[in-house]
Amino acid sequence: MKRVTLAVLILSICILALGILSGCGPSPVGIIVKSAPKNKTVPQGGTPDLTGGVVTVTYEDDTTKDVPMSELEQRGLNSAELGKQTLVLVYTEGKKSFSTTVEMTVSLAKATKLELATDNVKTSYFSGDNFDRTGLVVTAHYETGKVADVTNYEISPTRLTADTAEVVVSYRSARASIPVTVVDKAPASLKFDSMPQKTTYFMGDMFSAEGLKATVAFNDGTTQSFNWNELSYSHVIGGTEYRSPDFLADSVVIVTATTALGTISAELTINVSEVLPVELVATVTEGELSFIEGEYFSFGGKGNVSIFVRYNNNTSETLVATDDLFFSDGEHLQAGQTSVKVTFGAYDAVKATIPVTVARNLPTAIDVLIAPKSTYAVGESVSLDGLILLATMTNGTFDQIPYSADGGFACTPTVVSSDTHRITVTYAGLETFFTIEVE
Repeated sequence: MKRVTLAVLILSICILALGILSGCGPSPVGIIVKSAPKNKTVPQGGTPDLTGGVVTVTYEDDTTKDVPMSELEQRGLNSAELGKQTLVLVYTEGKKSFSTTVEMTVSLAKATKLELATDNVKTSYFSGDNFDRTGLVVTAHYETGKVADVTNYEISPTRLTADTAEVVVSYRSARASIPVTVVDKAPASLKFDSMPQKTTYFMGDMFSAEGLKATVAFNDGTTQSFNWNELSYSHVIGGTEYRSPDFLADSVVIVTATTALGTISAELTINVSEVLPVELVATVTEGELSFIEGEYFSFGGKGNVSIFVRYNNNTSETLVATDDLFFSDGEHLQAGQTSVKVTFGAYDAVKATIPVTVARNLPTAIDVLIAPKSTYAVGESVSLDGLILLATMTNGTFDQIPYSADGGFACTPTVVSSDTHRITVTYAGLETFFTIEVE
């Protein structure tokens, strides 16, 4: 009896195990979406990311269980086609299958990285240039793992300025940059294509650039031509407008061209000569220039001498001769001298001849400065030894004239008498006297 019972028990256990293994138990009756996936966007060519999506399976005994959507069969989604699509999720348990749907959107796959091939890409530009894509190869790495060259990328900025240091390449949220060098367009040089018709000047001549032609070369290789009247001209020192050479060394003219991109200058060298007198002709317009020997020549401010001056620049003028314009050699005039040579300022290469009359400087009056012997006996001869005369000269000066036997001195009387009280001295036709005592 015990053996039968044990056999029955063993059989019951086996039957129960077989029932479990063969799916015995409550059967599923449906599924519902408990939570939608966090990401309802599918990259084109990729697979849905169902993370966070859960369905709840309900059984006939009202029990439930949660199943991740990632464990369900996926049907009906074409990831190659962009747009909204319905993803069918199928749950199968035993011989029963149940489905639910999730609305998904297939969108362009994001690029996660861009690779740039720039070996043949231009990277040096001038301000205002557009970026040149020639030679640029852009390779995109997609979130789907795909790698491909693309051409519909974007460039920023397309028009470059002097502060642009890099150009950014963008494609589907991915970015990469290309370093560039950008400089402002500016004049680089000013070259003279033809010289002015006149390049030789005298100081004071009016400057003329007529005939000058010039070309400005810019740093981008372009050029601009200028005629003489489109340029400006200035002095090296001070920068004022160049109207004429102000001094002998003022032979460099700064030529400036003004362009829309800035100014540039170059030096133009001209020949400058000093204006010099080449001929002086004097004319005495009134009276004569009279002097006394020993005097220095002077026009005296009388204005009675004019001097014609001809210059090496073929100009001439007639000037009133004055001591601050014309100079003699500075030597004392000699009696009988008939002319004096004068120069115009410091230019002594040419001289004018001035007619003059130079008279001797003679005494006009005499006085006894130191008398000779003054005490005599009757019948004694008068002696002039030691006599010194003070002569008033023609030029107003005074001169001491000592007696000499052959100096033209004479006296009256020559012999002293009892009534002689003074001796008259004659010199150069003039008379004076000194007194004596007779013992």
